[in-house]
Amino acid sequence: MTFVGTPEQITEKLLKTSDAGLDGIVIGFHDYLPEMKHFDETVMPLLKEAGLRHWAPLLFHRGRYRFVSTEPQKFGTDVRG
Repeated sequence: MTFVGTPEQITEKLLKTSDAGLDGIVIGFHDYLPEMKHFDETVMPLLKEAGLRHWAPLLFHRGRYRFVSTEPQKFGTDVRG
């Protein structure tokens, strides 16, 4: 699937994807750092408002943006350390 459009269009497409029964997807970006920041600032608030995403801090760590869980990790290590 390709999701291209305004933040509102992306949110609507992700709502339809959720309604179809998908619990999650992997999202990639062509120019990762600026596009991830743009997604976090423009699309994520709409996804949170729509109930599709809960708040998770975005952390720039070792040259990459990562969403950081505020809950203890069951597997692996926390990127904050």
